[in-house]
Amino acid sequence: MTIILLLLSTMQLIGPANAAIPNRLRHPQDRCGIVRGRVIDEKGNPVDRVRVFAIAVNHPPNMRSETETETDPRGEFSLPCLEPGPNAIWISKEREYYPNTFSSLFPGDWKNPLVRISAGEAINGLEVRLPPQGSRLSGRVIDGVSGKLMDTAVLRLCRAKTRDCRNVSARTVNEGFSFVLPALDLTLQVSAPGYVTSKPVQVALKRGVTKTITVPLTRQSP
Repeated sequence: MTIILLLLSTMQLIGPANAAIPNRLRHPQDRCGIVRGRVIDEKGNPVDRVRVFAIAVNHPPNMRSETETETDPRGEFSLPCLEPGPNAIWISKEREYYPNTFSSLFPGDWKNPLVRISAGEAINGLEVRLPPQGSRLSGRVIDGVSGKLMDTAVLRLCRAKTRDCRNVSARTVNEGFSFVLPALDLTLQVSAPGYVTSKPVQVALKRGVTKTITVPLTRQSP
């Protein structure tokens, strides 16, 4: 009898098993939506191993809710638990020279799908087309005397014969810089504190090809 009373008392103290679990954790499907679809290439063929991610657009950039997945051998994907409201769908397959449509320096004419989803809703059959295959630009900026890799250099990349330019760090990976970009003609110029700015270099980026360059910089005279 004493044991039964102790058990009843304990149950009253802790309550039901689910009482301490917020509703958003017990029933996440009731508070978010699902988007299913497939990714195709320029010829309409399904593409596997494409990174697919959705970003809720009703937040400041540093507070955006992100969900991601990868396409299967049939090019199909399922994005679970998207935040209700408008979500932008982005894709990337940089290992095969397809630019990240969210972060590419020169996104081109590719338009990302925008889906509006409600809590508990499932959207099926969304078709997302890969942008045209691009190119990889990689390389190093070094001190012209010591040959040492430079951390403070800045690349200025411009579309050839235009004023469409981007300034980016010359140290994006351990050994220098690496970007997957659309196949286009660029003008590249490099600057760094205490060094003479390099002369513009013409760079032709071809589809499915990695272009590698090394830019030596000369120290400014005292």
